Amino acid sequence: MAAQPSPLSRKQQRRRNEQPVQPVQPVISREEQIRQRAYEIYLQRGELPGFEMEDWLQAESEVGEV
Repeated sequence: MAAQPSPLSRKQQRRRNEQPVQPVQPVISREEQIRQRAYEIYLQRGELPGFEMEDWLQAESEVGEV
């Protein structure tokens, strides 16, 4: 005869039934997304000054409306 597995404790049963916890992504405001994208554009251009408005407007169009 095969040995029967021992019964699970209540805690073990709860763990078995729980779904894996997904990491929570922080909510980033639209303005912060635009700011980050504008900075990326600035870096891609070689950190040349004088294009702040163009970078911001391009970032706005890429981020889009919420």
